[in-house]
Amino acid sequence: MDNLIFRHIKLRELKKIYFEHMTFDFPPSELPPYKQMRKSIKKNNLKFLILTDGKDMLGYVSHTVYSSFGYTLINHLAIDKNHRNKGMGKILLERIHSHVDSKASIIEVEDPKFAKNDDDKKIVTRRIDFYERDGYELIDGNYELFKVPMRLMLKNLTDECCKNHFTENKKKVMKELLIQLYSRYDMNKNIVIERKYI
Repeated sequence: MDNLIFRHIKLRELKKIYFEHMTFDFPPSELPPYKQMRKSIKKNNLKFLILTDGKDMLGYVSHTVYSSFGYTLINHLAIDKNHRNKGMGKILLERIHSHVDSKASIIEVEDPKFAKNDDDKKIVTRRIDFYERDGYELIDGNYELFKVPMRLMLKNLTDECCKNHFTENKKKVMKELLIQLYSRYDMNKNIVIERKYI
C-alpha cells in the first residue's frame, strides 16, 4: 500500500468526481450543490483530497477546518465501489488524520432512528460501526442538515480535553464549520443545530 497517493484534487477534477461519484455515493439531501462546493474549494473553505494508486481514484474525502478551536469536520468520505471491503476506508481515514493539523476530527452521520427503512438503517449503523472501530465516539445531541436528522462523531487526535470542550461548544463550532460550506441564507433556512426530536 506504499504506492498509494493522497493528494488535493485539481479544481478541474471536481466536476467528474461530483457527478460520477458523489451523486451515487450520497443522497441529494447530503450534497451541497456543485457550484457551492466548487466555490467553497476555490475560497479554500473546503479541502478535497483523493486517494489514488496513480491510475484509478480509490476514494475521496472533503473536510473543513475550524482553526479557532482546532477541529476538522469531515464532510464527505467514500471509497469507489470497485475498491470497497479492501481496507481502503481505514487507509483514507489514517491519511486524512495525519494530513490535518487539528486537535480532533468530527464526522457527520445520519441518525439511524430516522432511517427510511431497514436497509437504510443497516447502512447507517454499519457506517457508525466503521467509525467507532477507528476511535470515533457518538456525541450527545443532534442537528438537522437540509431536513436530514444527523448525529456527530468525534475522535481526539491529540489531547483528551477535546470531547468536553466540543460538547460544551458544539453549537458554536458546528455553526462556524458549516457556514464555511454553505451561505448564511442556507444556514439560516436549512440547518438546525440541536433540534430536539421526539
